[in-house]
Amino acid sequence: MTKTALVIVNSAKKDAMELPSEIKKILEPYNFKIAIIKTSVSTFKYTPEEKPDLIVSVGGDGTMLSVVHKFCSLNTPIFAINAGDLGFITPFSLDDWKEGLINFVKGKAKIQHKLLLSMVVYEKDKKVAESIALNEISLMREEPSQMIRTDAFSADECFAQGLAGDGVIIATPTGSTAYSMSAGGSVLSEEADAFIFTPNSPFMAIDRGIVFPSESIISVRLSENQKANKAIVSSDGINIIHINKHHTIVVKKADIKCAVVDNTTFSDIERIGEKLMWKPFGDKI
Repeated sequence: MTKTALVIVNSAKKDAMELPSEIKKILEPYNFKIAIIKTSVSTFKYTPEEKPDLIVSVGGDGTMLSVVHKFCSLNTPIFAINAGDLGFITPFSLDDWKEGLINFVKGKAKIQHKLLLSMVVYEKDKKVAESIALNEISLMREEPSQMIRTDAFSADECFAQGLAGDGVIIATPTGSTAYSMSAGGSVLSEEADAFIFTPNSPFMAIDRGIVFPSESIISVRLSENQKANKAIVSSDGINIIHINKHHTIVVKKADIKCAVVDNTTFSDIERIGEKLMWKPFGDKI
């Protein structure tokens, strides 16, 4: 039985361009029909004729995020190879991807189902935009000279009123190592069924993030009492929406998850330790 594999290659990455032919050599003996897409933009346009059995992302974290946004609804396993820089969320490196891909085609791979966030933007009671996020939903100031003030609610309970700073970030365990961590948020284990609300460059240094159970529903809006009239809300830095004081952003756990082929060479917590440079790469104790 013929299977299909879709290979998305970031053409801006020199190392990535060398991999498609090697990927084909591994997959073709296992009856895979392969389509290769070379792109340097996150908003590439491609609709597969049939649901692929495997999607291979070759690039960096940005490439993987683009693939997730484009194809996560298919529930097809994503095999992500880091041909970029640090690569926090891409499980496989240029050194170990071949073994991982062979394990997948032999049915020996572990598939990790990652929590996704669902975001809906309302203007009063009208839905005006929606998106998903593997990393984070971020509300950011649009005017560089003015901070923004934010009101935030868990269900109907207000836990932040007039929170001043550059904005707020709501991040998944996967995304807790990205923008949220840069803003001072804690890192969540991939096994945590939760997400984190992190103030971004808060005016008061004592402001800290809050970890919420994944069943929580978080609503965020611009406070009425502020000078800034507009802001930006972003999902993984890919979908950008301009908002004002009339908008409310509602964030909760998505109904679907993202299927990612896991690298079992190291556990998730070991990988976090390495990426944070708390321990040398590859070292075992």
